[in-house]
Amino acid sequence: MTNSLPTANNMQRRNFNIQNWDYKCYLCNDESETMEHVFFNCRTSRQIWNHFVRLFGVLFVFPQTPSQNFIQQIICNANAKMNRNWKTLSCSTVWVLWYRQNLIAFQNKAFDVDDVVYTVGFHALKWLKTCEPSFPISFGQWIGNTSIVLLDV
Repeated sequence: MTNSLPTANNMQRRNFNIQNWDYKCYLCNDESETMEHVFFNCRTSRQIWNHFVRLFGVLFVFPQTPSQNFIQQIICNANAKMNRNWKTLSCSTVWVLWYRQNLIAFQNKAFDVDDVVYTVGFHALKWLKTCEPSFPISFGQWIGNTSIVLLDV
């Protein structure tokens, strides 16, 4: 990732000054909005990551940069399918966090952790089924047990 997303710090760096914008993270409203903060360091996004870290039973060091996140995508002692699922889930998490953060910023939507966890899992399933048409889990099975998609396949 090249740090080119239009986060508050990037907008300021490019001299985009927007009136009445305090340049805070829309997820927590505490820290400056940077890619690192929104995706990994924000207390709100950490709730999402922690849910999936617990689900996978992995030790996870939160990266300092988004690039580091994608470098550390191999889970030790895991099979290739579990590693593929973790990588897909990680990409889905980053994408959904950015999308939801923008819904808050531009449409005044609320952030619901359970809904975000569901959406991350849903997109991960969709992407896995797109990459592997014979992916053996149906949407109905996934609704009943999200962990089946991520761990057992």
